[in-house]
Amino acid sequence: MIRKIDVAIANLKAKRQADQVNLKTRLEQVLGHSDKLYVDKGEYDEEHESHLRNELVIWANYAESGPTFDPDGKYLCESCDMRKGTDQCMRVHGPISFSDGGCRIYVYGKEAENEADMPTKLTQLEATYSERPKEKAFGCKNCEYSAEAKKPDSAGRPSWCKFWGIHIIPTACCFRNDSEDDTGPKEW
Repeated sequence: MIRKIDVAIANLKAKRQADQVNLKTRLEQVLGHSDKLYVDKGEYDEEHESHLRNELVIWANYAESGPTFDPDGKYLCESCDMRKGTDQCMRVHGPISFSDGGCRIYVYGKEAENEADMPTKLTQLEATYSERPKEKAFGCKNCEYSAEAKKPDSAGRPSWCKFWGIHIIPTACCFRNDSEDDTGPKEW
């Protein structure tokens, strides 16, 4: 005999799954893919690119140097200094994958910090946590918006970002990093 509580739990689980699908669909609509990308025409305004790249550091978490830059260009939890134990983060709630996961608040660190967790962690959605089980890497070289530039810029950046319209290095990364392999957050 099915108990009322079992039916209620089953209904809640079904609603949660439907809500997750609806939220993911809405996020894709809001943040979604666009046909309106920057085409590399081989003619560049390096002053504008430099200005934009500096702004992207602030509002798109763009990293090609500094504490958020991963020299391997993978940006995985396994090289973030906020990792704890085998599947936890000091800043992001829920189990995470060190080998497949990454998020917007990544900070490179060969050694994990030995700090206390935040009292209230960010949700995986807030941190833009996702996993790439096949690629096992993020970064420009693993992003659908990255391509080889028609010619490098004067600083030697060999790649072109079709989303932002700037030269990039393959090991850089920003929060728009996107791939067919993205699973999205495990928890909403």
